[in-house]
Formats: sequence, structure tokens, C-alpha cells
Amino acid sequence: MAAMAASAAGMALILFLTTSAMAQATRLRIVEVGVLKAIGEAALPCLAGAVGGLLAAKLLYILLTSLLPPLGCFRRLSTHPKC
Repeated sequence: MAAMAASAAGMALILFLTTSAMAQATRLRIVEVGVLKAIGEAALPCLAGAVGGLLAAKLLYILLTSLLPPLGCFRRLSTHPKC
């Protein structure tokens, strides 16, 4: 009977130490989890802004190339058909 009590106490001690170690590891990782969460939350607006900027640049390029004459028209001897 004493052997059963000793092994039960040993198992309880191992369980306690394992739980304590896991709790400490979790406490140490809370800051890292917070940083990763912040990065994940910031990724969507960042990507949306990048896509919006690329679309705006493409539309601005199309608009300006259709409204402005080509650079070759500023030379005296230009043979460009739009000049």
C-alpha cells in the first residue's frame, strides 16, 4: 500500500511540474502572440492599400498618356503621327 501511495505522489509531482513548466512557457510567449496578432490584423489594410495604390497608378498612367502628347512632339523634327 505504501508503494501505491509513493507512486501516486510521484505521478502528482510530475503532473504539477509539467503544468508549471507549460504555464511558464505560455507566460513567456504572450508578447510574441500579441505581436503576431497585430501583424495579422495589419496585413489586410496594408494589402488593400497596396492594391488600391497600384490600381490608381495604372488609371493615372492611362489617363495621362491619353491626354498628354508624347515626349517626341516637343522636338522640332518629330515624325510622330499625333504631333
